[in-house]
Amino acid sequence: MNASSAAGQISPPPSTELLMSLVGFTSLDLAANRDGKLSQKQRARLRPPRIGGLALLVLLAHVALILALLGGIALLTGRWELLVVALLVAGLAGLPVVLANNEAFVRPLLAKDLSAGRVAAACGPLARQMQTGRATRYYVIVEGVRVEVPRRAFGMFREGVDYCLYYLPESRTLLSVEVA
Repeated sequence: MNASSAAGQISPPPSTELLMSLVGFTSLDLAANRDGKLSQKQRARLRPPRIGGLALLVLLAHVALILALLGGIALLTGRWELLVVALLVAGLAGLPVVLANNEAFVRPLLAKDLSAGRVAAACGPLARQMQTGRATRYYVIVEGVRVEVPRRAFGMFREGVDYCLYYLPESRTLLSVEVA
């Protein structure tokens, strides 16, 4: 008896276990997605990275140094336009921090999905599609829903076989998948 059987859960079939490792989800993620919800792990993984305290401290130190240097030069030379430049530089230095920490700016559709917290499902025969350009992108299509999949997982999907895709409806971000 394995650990999942002991906990009262049935182990997923081997094909789903392989998809779990290739797409990057767990049986707990899949269970939450079947219920139309995001798991806490998925929610945390999909949020954009936050700028850490040390990075913010370094940035603020640079801004303070620039303000001090340009302010000092402005005071010594009487060229007050340097204070305007100093304030402009300080404002622009903080812009990346604001943008990087603003999930709605970085990926607005994903931000909308995360705030709604709703997971959609499409079940049926699968078709595969490759899109070439600057980079090759890999997609699977079920019931007219096209989602991008990792290259390493693309070869695992079999055309015509029934799958259930669990995805975020606005951004079409694949969360989990199983053979139907």
